[in-house]
Amino acid sequence: MKRTFAIVTAATLGIGLGLVSGAWAQTGGQAAPASPLRTRVALVNMVQVLKQYKKFSVIQEQLKAQIQELDKQLQGKRNELIALKNNLQTAKTAEEREPIESKIRQMQLSLQAEEEDARRKVGKLQGEHAVQIYREVEEAVKVFAQVNDIELVLHFNDAAKTDTADYYSPNNVSRKMLTNGPLMPMHWDPRMDITPAVVQMLNAKMGAQ
Repeated sequence: MKRTFAIVTAATLGIGLGLVSGAWAQTGGQAAPASPLRTRVALVNMVQVLKQYKKFSVIQEQLKAQIQELDKQLQGKRNELIALKNNLQTAKTAEEREPIESKIRQMQLSLQAEEEDARRKVGKLQGEHAVQIYREVEEAVKVFAQVNDIELVLHFNDAAKTDTADYYSPNNVSRKMLTNGPLMPMHWDPRMDITPAVVQMLNAKMGAQ
């Protein structure tokens, strides 16, 4: 980790200029000396972090159980609605069908509202969990970078490069070539990948807690 991995890029130069501007404002217009950037860059594969972070797996199982419980609560009304529709088919007169049809309409509206509420609850939970996990990964990356004098850490989403079948699968390759955003690394020195270290930090912290 002691070697220089990359030259100064435009993005890094922009960060440097931002820091200089802040220092300029604080010193009343007198530029403060700053130690030169070495631009040490590291990479984190977010997909692999999530696969190996035990807490993420626990949260996924908890969320799955909550979704199943919500679905179970709705299933009773779905069954009742099916029974009403069966009764409607066997009704012989308009007088028999009218109250059943009215009940069916009421139940359909009620069921639709409850299903939408359940989807909102699930979406809220997923969003909260995503923010929680992202912030934990971000903090681990920040600590590792500060301790190891790394100035820039980029994250990306990809299969493990050691898993050749998955890494070079048509779906994964097409995703990277056609739909993925910029800065997807194609080649990098393995020493730049701090994914295992970040996973180890996260799991160790989870165990301590």
